Amino acid sequence: FMVEPIQGEAGVVVPDPGYLMGVRELCTQHQ
Repeated sequence: FMVEPIQGEAGVVVPDPGYLMGVRELCTQHQ
């Protein structure tokens, strides 16, 4: 799984706090 933590193509879109940790937890659960 690859993710762009800060989207730059459509302007600068910063994810909500905890987003990357949530993605990590989902990846760990569904290896």
